[in-house]
Amino acid sequence: MASLTVPQAFDQLLRGLELTEREQSEATRQSNALRDKLRASLAISHDFLSGCTAGGRQSDRSRIST
Repeated sequence: MASLTVPQAFDQLLRGLELTEREQSEATRQSNALRDKLRASLAISHDFLSGCTAGGRQSDRSRIST
């Protein structure tokens, strides 16, 4: 095994971390599938960020959370 300088070793490491176009495509596909599955599994009936609920008023949400 030949000795490498630190910059050469770092360049070699970076090249090994880069995904091929096929790997990028597969990673994107898997990420989208996971995101879709999570959205479906974690259907949100109350939107706490906006202060509204799907079926009630702000005061209804307060009662639920206490």
